[in-house]
Amino acid sequence: MKDSHYIALFAGLGVLLAWTVSGPLRRPPQSMPRVGTPLESMQDMTRQIPGGQTRQIELTSGGSTVATSKPSSSSKLYAEGIISLGSDLKPDDVAGRSLFIIVKARQKDGGQALAGPPLAVMRIPNPAFPNMFNLSTDNNMMGTEFYAGDIVVIARLDKDGVAGPKQADDFETSVPVSSKDSRKVNLTITR
Repeated sequence: MKDSHYIALFAGLGVLLAWTVSGPLRRPPQSMPRVGTPLESMQDMTRQIPGGQTRQIELTSGGSTVATSKPSSSSKLYAEGIISLGSDLKPDDVAGRSLFIIVKARQKDGGQALAGPPLAVMRIPNPAFPNMFNLSTDNNMMGTEFYAGDIVVIARLDKDGVAGPKQADDFETSVPVSSKDSRKVNLTITR
């Protein structure tokens, strides 16, 4: 009889301990800590349509995603604009590709990007064109600091969908942006 009291006591303590330890798992998603990935802002996706209006984008698996993430109020803008396809690219050429929008620091003596990791990146699987984008410190690869110097904005249609250097079968274009100029850019991807 005495043993059953101990068993009940320890079972009760075990349940109480399990309930206490699992507390963070029962929180609503909005109260969970930020992870810090470039794709974290995909919950609030919008697309600007002619006339300056904005509409909400529904994200569905396997569907096309044409959107820009609204930067948070504390983020700073690297670049925003529109990416379109050149006349030499057909819809079949870009089907199944991922669009990578990359911001890198620019060399002081030219329009080329510096070697090394990007400042900010956005990946859009199965994009539709024209594609409006907005890259800010919310899309930083590391940290939350804003790079105020000259940058290069790169748009790459990547065949394998894996981030990394440009491959021979990827389509890419870039535009240099001075820190003194407007951060609005238009890119046209060609072969």
